[in-house]
Amino acid sequence: MYISCWFCVMESQQNGPLCLKNEPKIVIIGAGISGLAAAEHLAKSGFSDFVILEASGRTGGRIYTVELVDKVILHFDEAITEPDVFRLELLWDSDNVEINDLRHTWYRKIYSFEIIYDNVLVVSHFCAHIKVCQILNMVIFPELYIVHSCMFIIAWLSGKEALYMESLTEEQVGQDLVEVLKKILRKTDIPQPSKVTRTRWGNNPNTRGSYSFIQVGATVQDIEVLADPIVGSESDKPQIMFAGEATHLSMYSTTHGALLTGYREAKRIVDMYSH
Repeated sequence: MYISCWFCVMESQQNGPLCLKNEPKIVIIGAGISGLAAAEHLAKSGFSDFVILEASGRTGGRIYTVELVDKVILHFDEAITEPDVFRLELLWDSDNVEINDLRHTWYRKIYSFEIIYDNVLVVSHFCAHIKVCQILNMVIFPELYIVHSCMFIIAWLSGKEALYMESLTEEQVGQDLVEVLKKILRKTDIPQPSKVTRTRWGNNPNTRGSYSFIQVGATVQDIEVLADPIVGSESDKPQIMFAGEATHLSMYSTTHGALLTGYREAKRIVDMYSH
């Protein structure tokens, strides 16, 4: 795991702005999501004596990906699978490759398709009998079935294949994945998606994203240890605080986890030094 930013707080003898007393000097190490969120919260709370230090020449964080992970979302205007199918697991035969280049193999890094249905309608088989039952003051429990009017199919892939996918147009991505779906579903009448949405983390100038995970043998208590501030020897107030998605108990490995922990530590400072 990693921690994307940390704070060093030094006591000041001067009164700060607004309702602050003895505004501290604050150093935020890291201009990633957590550091920027913390700086925003501090500024809105009336703090002014803080600085953000960043080792790289840009904001957004300095963690560079080792194994890039991207997501592709296909939007279909009608369902192409049976209504009880919510996930497709893929198992590729590494020996069965006709053309061994990324243009023809990038999608083989996809290990599953997750299926989400939208605009779900609940329809009764006994609609015609409802009025009769109401007249007779009867209670009925009709059988129900679900009609899906559109669906989303989500694919995950990583590594050099994900980076190559980012170089393709969304139309090309959609066409390639429809061919994959035709093979695994054994259907020839699957239409092209009405829309393709995909992440492009490898080419985003403000993100070089990797994220934490709880490895085998680790527990949530390890996250709590990462998030524990360090208290100074001459004060009962925290002097060094830690933020970053790896320090969030439930939203680790997410961007909003990074954002919320930046706010969390900034709020800790605001609470310590405000009236």
